[in-house]
Amino acid sequence: MLETARDIFKDYYYICFITFALAILLFIIFIFYERLRFINGVNFVVSFLIVELQIISLFALVARVYLADLLFFFGICALLMVIFLIIGAVLPRKIDLTLDVAILFILGFIFLIVAVFLLMVKFVIPKTSTYAYLFAEIFISIMILLFVMYHAQTINGSRFAEMRLNDALLGSLILFHDFLIIYWLTFYWQFTFNTFNNLIGHSKGSADATTESFEDQTPEDSEDTTSESPVEDTPPAGPHPAEPTPADAQPADPQPEDPPLADPPPQNQNQ
Repeated sequence: MLETARDIFKDYYYICFITFALAILLFIIFIFYERLRFINGVNFVVSFLIVELQIISLFALVARVYLADLLFFFGICALLMVIFLIIGAVLPRKIDLTLDVAILFILGFIFLIVAVFLLMVKFVIPKTSTYAYLFAEIFISIMILLFVMYHAQTINGSRFAEMRLNDALLGSLILFHDFLIIYWLTFYWQFTFNTFNNLIGHSKGSADATTESFEDQTPEDSEDTTSESPVEDTPPAGPHPAEPTPADAQPADPQPEDPPLADPPPQNQNQ
């Protein structure tokens, strides 16, 4: 069933383009039509439709990569989002990104310039494609993560600019799209290099090669060990050839026998 769905989105990828256009259109309406955000029930339905349409749009990319890579990079992006959300929320009041939002937008604009230039280098100069895209992704990700910290402060409140309490759905949608931007950029590595699968395959291949090498060398090593340290033959029964036989052995010097005891002198019968 999974392979069938994968083939469908590979063949009918233009469906994902339609759902993406609808999701962006609904998101724009949700942002600028303020009354829509305050209608209970309707705001939740529209937010749900935006999220689901974006997820369906993602299937055009998901269908062309492996599940292990998908989950691996999803975990990395989710971890980055959590870390920068926490950092933005706990920053002291002196570091108020909502107050210095002009500096934030200037930095974002500079990072965008660098990223666009590096992407053009990637397409024009194939030799630099990997490194150019890597640095472009880094600059774009840093820019988005700075805005994640900014959005964390506006959502958390107690800053110069903050969201209203009934704008929770809008804040959630903004953070969701921040995550999508970072996650979309990882599909280049997933599709081009199959990063996680290649890492597992390389480790498994090294282990298999080591095992095969060990199995190939084990008989030879045992033969070498046998030839280097031969087992001593069990000596045959009987006297060792190097030892003299009893017949050839020299008789030992006879021990001197004790002299016979002298007869006691005869006693005098007259006595």
